[in-house]
Parts: sequence; C-alpha cells; structure tokens
Amino acid sequence: MSAYPTIRAVAIGILVTYLLWAIFETHVGNSLVRCGVLTLYLALVMGAALVLKPDFPVWYLGPFLLLLRMLTMFFLVQRTYLVLRNRWRAKKI
Repeated sequence: MSAYPTIRAVAIGILVTYLLWAIFETHVGNSLVRCGVLTLYLALVMGAALVLKPDFPVWYLGPFLLLLRMLTMFFLVQRTYLVLRNRWRAKKI
C-alpha cells in the first residue's frame, strides 16, 4: 500500500482550506459569502469525519449545518430583494 493517496488527499484538503479561507478573509462586509463559506467548511468537516470515522454522530452538527444553510439562503434573498428594489427605483426616476 502506498502513501500517495493519503498525501494527495491531505494536499487537496490544505488547498481547499486555503482557498476558502482566502475568500472568507477578502469579503469582510459580505454576509452572504462569509456564511456560505462557513457552511461549506462545516459540510466538508462533516464529510471528512464520516469518512474517517463512519460511526461519527452527525446529528450533533446537523442542526448547525441546517441553520447555516437557512442563514445563507436568507442573505441570498435579502441581496436579491435589494437588487430588484434598486432596479425598480432606477427605472422609476
């Protein structure tokens, strides 16, 4: 058995973590992006935990993931509403 798959998995994990953290840090005032990145982080951590330990109690993190998903959707709807409202006001003037 070789160590190549393990090294590749660790390298991909480090790369994904670095990219998501860079996105998180550069969008300071954008709640939609920041909440979305946190949701992706938690989903990846839960997936990795289930792969490494199949009997991992996911139900502890499941409600938190659901809350983050709903919060991300709220920010998406809020952003859509603001864009549509501003377009409507610009056409009216």
